[in-house]
Amino acid sequence: MRKQYAKIDTEDVTRVMDQCCWQGVVISTGNIAVLLQTSKYQVRKILHRLQEDGLVKYKMVLWGEEEPPMWGYALTDKFYELQP
Repeated sequence: MRKQYAKIDTEDVTRVMDQCCWQGVVISTGNIAVLLQTSKYQVRKILHRLQEDGLVKYKMVLWGEEEPPMWGYALTDKFYELQP
């Protein structure tokens, strides 16, 4: 039996990112999928669409010399400018 994933939209993904990505923090596709109880594929589709619109970017964050770099998605300034 196949696992049933929740259907998500752009608002779901941006809401999770807005709640989790503060002060330069990035979030991975897998983490968003777990939080929304859906597949990474659905999240990736939406993130690529948001990236084409310039609302999210894929970037690396360094937390210190001892820690490995963290890659993930972050909301851009353009996203926050469009918010009411």
